[in-house]
Amino acid sequence: MIVVKSGPELIDVAKLAHHSMRSILLVGPTGVGKSEIASQAANELGIQFIVRDLSLMEAPDLSGLPIIESGKMRYAIPSFLPTAPSSRGMLCFEELNRAHRSVQGPCFQLLTAGTLNDYTLPAGWTAIACINPSEDGYDVAELDKALLARFMVVRVVPDVTSWIKWAEANRVHPAVCGFVRATPKIFDAPKSNPRAWFYASEVLKRYEAGPFLKSSLLPGLAGFVGDTLAHAFLKAYSAGTVGKLPTSEEILSAYKRHRNQIQKWKTDGNTSLFNSVCNQLLLHLQDPSNQEAVRGDPAKLKNLFDFHADIPAEFRTTMERQLRWMKGGQK
Repeated sequence: MIVVKSGPELIDVAKLAHHSMRSILLVGPTGVGKSEIASQAANELGIQFIVRDLSLMEAPDLSGLPIIESGKMRYAIPSFLPTAPSSRGMLCFEELNRAHRSVQGPCFQLLTAGTLNDYTLPAGWTAIACINPSEDGYDVAELDKALLARFMVVRVVPDVTSWIKWAEANRVHPAVCGFVRATPKIFDAPKSNPRAWFYASEVLKRYEAGPFLKSSLLPGLAGFVGDTLAHAFLKAYSAGTVGKLPTSEEILSAYKRHRNQIQKWKTDGNTSLFNSVCNQLLLHLQDPSNQEAVRGDPAKLKNLFDFHADIPAEFRTTMERQLRWMKGGQK
């Protein structure tokens, strides 16, 4: 399945689904920002947005309770459902595959056909659902393939660049932004996701407002982002290097300026900092055009090999394995 990064591209896909008047199903890991993306799409379209968590609902909460009018049974419409004929909006359901079967049935009817007993979704409204994928080990139910075929199904993955842009606009702690920016594959770790780092930022800001024991910060952060990343973050945070790590372009174009700092990290055994900088550099050089630009520029090539010579052996080996032309040093 084609994946879409959580950010501007996914917002556009959600807007396309709405303009096409089709229901969309966002499938992705927890904390990736699926419902937030849906809300953002509705905001950019200038339409209403209603969200409900299906795992908290029972069948009557959605299908309505039966009432008798003029000797006929009808269903009372739940108050959250839109009724104004001229209104426009997105109706978002979270946890579709965690809902009880008795809730899933009417929900699918509403999501795919726009009707539910006596109710009809106004013409200007579309539906969107968000789920965690069953194959990733979540405690969720498998959805019926025939019903899934009625959705625009989109697999969502987190994106560092998009999250940093959002984080800086929403006052996420600068140290958290700097650490995430310097660690391109940070969202690949099991507990590390955009929401977890937002929570870590809130913990860090409250810790700095004090008074709290210094020892309380590590378990506070690890509880959200996991032990390994919490240790790495705190090491960089305590050293005052978070947000000040040299970028790939700075390594390649002005390595002399950073060489003393790199050599001091090696002396101090700051493995986590080398991990961040090397990962960022390798990600940059995975782009064939960037690699060609470096190999065709003697100054950048020398900077790259000087950096390679200064880093610990395990990181030199990783670089040589991924960039085979570097093995054996500069020719």
